Amino acid sequence: MQPGSLYRIGNRRYVDSQAVYNVASTHEVVALPNGWRILVHGGSVRCAMVEGRPALPGQRGELYELSAGSGIDMKAHRAAWRTQGLVQVAG
Repeated sequence: MQPGSLYRIGNRRYVDSQAVYNVASTHEVVALPNGWRILVHGGSVRCAMVEGRPALPGQRGELYELSAGSGIDMKAHRAAWRTQGLVQVAG
């Protein structure tokens, strides 16, 4: 499995389509209009499609902005996804 890309731009975090695909191997992922919802322990993480932005280095497929539901430790989930080889920091 090729890791997806995880980006930080300012205070926002993004992933590409490959990252969402990889995370779907370990979490339930539900389709939403213009994105996905990743079901994690205690809640969910929304992946909202970003349009009109030039591709980022290493980006495969679409780009999605991450936003965590109430009470979700997004930093811990990102770290777990990196440790599992599902994503890699790309920029």
